[in-house]
Amino acid sequence: MNRPQNALLPVLGIVIASLLLSGVVSNVSALSKLDVSASVAKNPISRGSVESMAVKVTSNDKAIANADVFAIVKYESGFTKSFSGKTDGKGLWMFSWQIGGNSNPGIFTVYVKANKAGYDFGNTSTSFTVTTASGM
Repeated sequence: MNRPQNALLPVLGIVIASLLLSGVVSNVSALSKLDVSASVAKNPISRGSVESMAVKVTSNDKAIANADVFAIVKYESGFTKSFSGKTDGKGLWMFSWQIGGNSNPGIFTVYVKANKAGYDFGNTSTSFTVTTASGM
């Protein structure tokens, strides 16, 4: 006598329900995820200039204050520059840096990650173009 393969599904449901009720499996609800957006002030920008970046961290459309934010800027040459900070009461973190005057022109990519206790981390990336300085 062959049993259908899905005959065990009701039994599996009872086992999971029993584990939940007994406390063996307790945290099945997912944490809210942090949503991260990032934008640069100038794109394109000439090497030797100061670039600024704004990062916004939200969850369920609400600003998240005091989130830890980490950013890595990867230059066209492969060089990386790291930044870190915390969001303000509006969920914003901003930073600026000077792009070296001898940096290779091309696409620079920024990777951003945000963490806060009680939330799943969030991340994003964006890119911008660096050109040679005008008049060179």
